[in-house]
Amino acid sequence: MLWGEVHVFEGRVFVTRGRFTTGVAVADDASCAQLGDAILQLYSLASEAYRDEGVSWRSFCEDVAGVPVQRYRPEKSARVFLSDGTWHAAVDPFGPEAEMPSAADIAHELGAMVRRVLDAVPPRWPTIHQAAIVTSAVGRLIVMPVVRGFSVGPAYTADPDAGSLLAAVRAALPASERGENPGYAEALAAAGVDWRLLDGGATVHLESCRPATSGSPARAVPATGRSPGRPGWAAPTTWPRCAPQRCG
Repeated sequence: MLWGEVHVFEGRVFVTRGRFTTGVAVADDASCAQLGDAILQLYSLASEAYRDEGVSWRSFCEDVAGVPVQRYRPEKSARVFLSDGTWHAAVDPFGPEAEMPSAADIAHELGAMVRRVLDAVPPRWPTIHQAAIVTSAVGRLIVMPVVRGFSVGPAYTADPDAGSLLAAVRAALPASERGENPGYAEALAAAGVDWRLLDGGATVHLESCRPATSGSPARAVPATGRSPGRPGWAAPTTWPRCAPQRCG
């Protein structure tokens, strides 16, 4: 069986042999045949070429996709595999599926099938950063990073105006990715905040579904009121038109 995955990450298309293997980028203006060729060529690669304790995967993420390994989280993914002479494309867990018989001149049809499957599903934007805004009894706002569901430090204080709050949110969101954050009580003490002033306060959780790029601020949405599309930085992927072609 030949097995792999085609990903859409930040609006770009990548062909891989599955997670933690290796992969290649597909040009934005690639035709269906070029996508199919990329799949066929990568799938012909011997598995020994990328069984190297993650070195190939790290190189793919950093050098091809342009992000650290932990940031490579595609918004779309389709399993593409050849089994018993039939090509299959499927999106988990209950997404669309398609299949077609293998043939000598298969590249165009394979690429078109994979694109149809990916186009049929909305993007699932991964959460990159999280933060919480809490109101205090003295009228100020406390903004803290959220890691694994818990508010941690550093704590940022803000006045209840748009400019002050935006600056605190911009500081807190990327801090949720540090890896070593001060604890909740320690962070509040360092910011000069009495934790008792937060008892009974309102809390809003924010998610940033893509990191800020080109100087743009991160977009965040309330965790309790997410929009169906999970907004992110990449525009929806559009494909070149793939006209049906006859094999052979």
